[in-house]
Amino acid sequence: MANFDTTEVADGSLETKRTLGDLVEPTTPNEEQDKKEKELTVLVNCPAWTILDDGGDLEVRSKEGGFGIHIGGNGDIAMLTGPPAADVRGGRFAVNSHGPLILKSEGPILSEATADSDSGVDGEGSTSSDKAGKKGLARSDVNSGDWISETHGSIKIQGTNIIIEAADVLALKAKNTIMIQAGPSGGGDIMMTAGQISERSGISRKIVTSRKETIGAAEETAMQFDPRASRNIISAGHINMKAIGDLKVSTLGVANLHFTGNPMPTGGVPLVKERTSSLAIGTKLGNISAKSGVGSIALSAGGAFGDMSGLTPGSLSLKAKADVKVEGLLIFLN
Repeated sequence: MANFDTTEVADGSLETKRTLGDLVEPTTPNEEQDKKEKELTVLVNCPAWTILDDGGDLEVRSKEGGFGIHIGGNGDIAMLTGPPAADVRGGRFAVNSHGPLILKSEGPILSEATADSDSGVDGEGSTSSDKAGKKGLARSDVNSGDWISETHGSIKIQGTNIIIEAADVLALKAKNTIMIQAGPSGGGDIMMTAGQISERSGISRKIVTSRKETIGAAEETAMQFDPRASRNIISAGHINMKAIGDLKVSTLGVANLHFTGNPMPTGGVPLVKERTSSLAIGTKLGNISAKSGVGSIALSAGGAFGDMSGLTPGSLSLKAKADVKVEGLLIFLN
């Protein structure tokens, strides 16, 4: 195969031919950059320290550790602390202001702190980045007064464990929405412990996809003062109510109980095993009584609801499309 740089190509002329490499030859010579030699001027020189002008950069340096102050000719200022001697604690950077301390930056502010067992501030800390923050103190702020932080953007606080502790009131306010999520996909736990939880909202909606439990409630009360209010329990499965104590139902309106009597249980698993009766009422101890204060009682079998027409208040009507059987030791008729 021919070399790409030496393959002959036509430049539009039938007589002149040239190689492809000739087409990429530069037409201007390479530019050369002038190297500026830095001039080093020693201003102060002593056994431990030196102050010098390094080509327009002012350096205040320790000869032993290399730490000090750098003031660059381009406007940069850098302060570097160094490792102390083996028998002393050092390497700290302290700022003590007897008046207000004002910090203003026209660019980003980046800070990084690592807990250190030899910091001279806290005890044993971490020696690697994967354990940083789990043991030892990396940063501590004390403010004797109010602290106001205003950010025109987003604030993200990320940590292994985050604790916000208030001596009096902890308030979370948002102009639109407050979202609380436990777990990456909402599969974690949210635990609340309080003597009293008060909620106030226009609409309250909860979506529970598995199971909901209330354990240990001594009393549960639902109060609705709007006469248009209603309380609805709608279930595609069973409803089971059990009480060791009494059960009392009272209403100023009327009541209507209707049972279809489906012989096939919903979901294939019956809650009521005996399914020959659509409505079964029984007691183990005591009596069963049915009475009407003002009005009549009508019972009908094999047809519609009992017909109340033509009955004098206080009457009892029994109707059946088939037989009526009455058995007893003694039967008293009036």
